[in-house]
Amino acid sequence: MDPLSNTLLLRLRAKHLRTLEVLGRVESMRAAAQELNLTQPAVTKILQDIEDILGVSLFERRSTGITPTPIGRAVIDFARKSVSDVERLAGLVTNLKLGGYGSLAFGALMAGMSSIVPRALSTLKARRPLMTIHLIAATSDQLLEALNNRTIDLALARLIDPQQNSVFEFEPLVDEEIWIFARAGHPLASREAIELTELADEPWVLQSPMSPLRQLLQASFADGGIGALPNWIETTSVYATLKIVGHTDMLAALPKTIVEEGVVAGEFVRLPVRLPRSLENYGIVTRRGDAPSENTKLFAAILRETTRDLEREAAAKAV
Repeated sequence: MDPLSNTLLLRLRAKHLRTLEVLGRVESMRAAAQELNLTQPAVTKILQDIEDILGVSLFERRSTGITPTPIGRAVIDFARKSVSDVERLAGLVTNLKLGGYGSLAFGALMAGMSSIVPRALSTLKARRPLMTIHLIAATSDQLLEALNNRTIDLALARLIDPQQNSVFEFEPLVDEEIWIFARAGHPLASREAIELTELADEPWVLQSPMSPLRQLLQASFADGGIGALPNWIETTSVYATLKIVGHTDMLAALPKTIVEEGVVAGEFVRLPVRLPRSLENYGIVTRRGDAPSENTKLFAAILRETTRDLEREAAAKAV
């Protein structure tokens, strides 16, 4: 075993990790002491102990606070993940002591929330009624960050960058269609055909810059020689997107599974626009190199089953 590894196993303690996690977040000895309910000298002593164990300085001290060094940022990232694992372990043990089935934390795109996830959760709760489930709905970039930070065990999302294959395991499940839509009665609603470039000067509701859907839309406009859109509101909330489009003349692009119900109800209209690009499939994402828990493996299997069921039902309706 590496000498430093042996030293860390023998001397690094939970209080060290907790202190690092807080210091990395607040970047202030005073604020960290308040949050940890310790004196400032006690926090200083704990940090000195950690730096002695590692043999390296983790923060630069300034009059305005402390700033992590490059090595400090790496150690803080480890501490944050370790604290998250301990918190999850505590919840798991408490749940099991009460006779439950443990816990599962996962995140999903809104497209998945509108189709696969509700049915998959129903199946999971039927098989494991006392399992504690934590669910977040977000964009792929947010879900991958949560997965990397160990906030969740599994994500129903899409990878953003091919380099992420070195960090995550990805199993594609769903190929989704993107619709550009507007409110019913929008001035463009009666058009039979629209070129995407005609919409460059329209007001838009867009997702965050790192989201795959935002990148798809920007790349599609770029294919037509259009640079940055001049008039837009940015939000990660699908709910906010639908409400804003429904009450303004703004446009948006979202998966068919999210918009179709509103179109059928007469709240929205799908604009007759062909996108020159398509999104990559979304699917099951887990951390590469981690051994998934039994609950994670069970839910992944249920997601696969649910996807196959939905595909069979869609094929039957098309006949």
